Amino acid sequence: MVQLTREDRARVAAAIAKAESQTSGEIVCVFARQASDYRAIPVLWAAVLAFALPWPLLRLTSLDAATIHLVQLATFIVLAVLLSLLPARMALVPRFIRRNRARRAARDQFVTQELYRTANRTGCLIYVANAEHYAEVLADKGIADHVDPAVWRSAIEALTDGLTAGRAADGLVEAVEICGGVLATHCPPASVDRNELPDRLIVL
Repeated sequence: MVQLTREDRARVAAAIAKAESQTSGEIVCVFARQASDYRAIPVLWAAVLAFALPWPLLRLTSLDAATIHLVQLATFIVLAVLLSLLPARMALVPRFIRRNRARRAARDQFVTQELYRTANRTGCLIYVANAEHYAEVLADKGIADHVDPAVWRSAIEALTDGLTAGRAADGLVEAVEICGGVLATHCPPASVDRNELPDRLIVL
């Protein structure tokens, strides 16, 4: 699990402030340890396994239906509890579900952090879901309408490269710098500009 120190957070905050000094846009950086707790997944696995249990019991034992039903119920309860306690619960979650949850969480954070409320709709979210190994850059309408979505790819690559190499702060700082350069090109500083959103790394 990636650990971000106080110094790491300060570095990212300083990078955001520096990037925003060259643009009227706003950058918000969110680092989530995981996008979801996936509480329903262990229960789902327990239900599937318990549902399949009667077939071998019917073939291999002489248990009556009532006893098999009780065994099935007990199996479901035990598995649901044990699988929920697993530290590696994430391993039970299919990749497409992890990706969809992370993508949805990124959009939720775009709203939660009020990026849509900037004066010229030029907010930019850098979002990381660490457990899901997922990163995304979301830009509001005022900048997204003028930039090819592929432009953000280099920021995402810098971010994921840093995370993979165990240099999360370096990856975040580089992603902020890349996004800041894009914003500076398309949203130069206004004559009167105010900082609409806090310049800090938000860790969830």
